Amino acid sequence: MTPQEFRSTLRPWLDREPFQPLAFVLTTGERREVHLRSAIRYPDGSAAYISTPDDPFGDEVPCEDVERIEPLGQREITIMTAGAFFDELRRLCDGQPFRPFRIELKSGSRLDIDDPEGLAFAGGHATFIPAEGYPTDFAHTDVARIITAEPASSS
Repeated sequence: MTPQEFRSTLRPWLDREPFQPLAFVLTTGERREVHLRSAIRYPDGSAAYISTPDDPFGDEVPCEDVERIEPLGQREITIMTAGAFFDELRRLCDGQPFRPFRIELKSGSRLDIDDPEGLAFAGGHATFIPAEGYPTDFAHTDVARIITAEPASSS
């Protein structure tokens, strides 16, 4: 993509509410996944930088290396028994590699979990401690849904 095509293609993805996880499909066939809006920046419009908890500066993705941008498939969990809540959080936090996910509360609050160390849970209750801000305590009965971006199938 040219810098202009890159900017005009990427901007609608970044403006979408709620954010839809996406993948840059590179001309080499490789993919770079973006799970949170806060993990991407493109200061001069000719490259994107995708950060992770391990690399806060980000992996550079030059626009000329991008063939297209596509959505990542999503999985929603809406049945929130205490057991399902615990099992799903355990699966997500233990996943390798870790993939950020979102917990939407019935109050309308959204918790973007980008580091499994910031989430403690047991017995149908949880506490999320973000890198910045205040902790949020909630129970499985407070959760409207858990949204995860699923890895692309290898074909």
